[in-house]
Amino acid sequence: MESRISCAVGICSFFVLLFVVHSTAVKCSTDSQVGELCELQVRELKPTQFAVGEGEVKCKRGRIESMSKKKLKEWLEDQDRHVPVVIGPSGKFFMLDKHHTVRALCEANVNEDSKVMICEVRHKWHEDREGFWEKMVVNGLMWLYDQKGLFPMTPALIPTEIKLLLDDPYRTLAWMVRVNGGFAKIDAHFAEFQWANFFREKVPIKMLRDISDSLLPFAINQSKSEWCEVDPYAPDCLPNQAEVLENVLPLAMKWAQSNDARDLPGYGEGTVTPPKCGDNYRNVESKVQ
Repeated sequence: MESRISCAVGICSFFVLLFVVHSTAVKCSTDSQVGELCELQVRELKPTQFAVGEGEVKCKRGRIESMSKKKLKEWLEDQDRHVPVVIGPSGKFFMLDKHHTVRALCEANVNEDSKVMICEVRHKWHEDREGFWEKMVVNGLMWLYDQKGLFPMTPALIPTEIKLLLDDPYRTLAWMVRVNGGFAKIDAHFAEFQWANFFREKVPIKMLRDISDSLLPFAINQSKSEWCEVDPYAPDCLPNQAEVLENVLPLAMKWAQSNDARDLPGYGEGTVTPPKCGDNYRNVESKVQ
């Protein structure tokens, strides 16, 4: 009899735990404690970097739009997609990771009530208005390179909304190299941006521009040539970015395996992990500028 009661209690405990894990988290607030999980709409999350990679955002958006509402909710609740956050001045929530997932969800053609992320509170610095930015920088929680690789940028100039982050083609190139086994995804702040800056040096923007020009009609090249000499990172200067990056991927893979890259995170440990971009990926229109 006792064993039956113990078994019943165990089963009940299991289902209670299952309910707690999958039930809706409470909304994040300044009362949320370090280590706690809470939820926020994507528009409420503040970036800690200046740019994203258009290619990765487009892929994630394609995957999101291919899911049912139920499947999307389960996918977003997975621990791998929890967003680590810092509570800053005025009760604002600054994300320390998952910018590409958040941006993709923000852009995706899904119901607004599905655009919710589970967050994990890492630090509560909302009462230190004067020292907040210094704490963020000293602890390596901000990426102060802009979309052109210029450094250092002023922390207060980071866009206040995820939808305002600009495109860095080298961040997309770094993502492409990683999913093709060039290096491993590891738990390190801004690891793929470190690789992006490495590729920026080894595969210079002029090379991307030259390849782009060779793939486009002459008339289009002439119309934008002068402006692109001044600002080669302007969106119109690399309109065929995906095709260009596919062309330089073999070269980037070689550099990723060279001794020059040995100090970068995940070096020499990569495995091929084909991205799941959804069936409609090719038809997704990027909104990253």
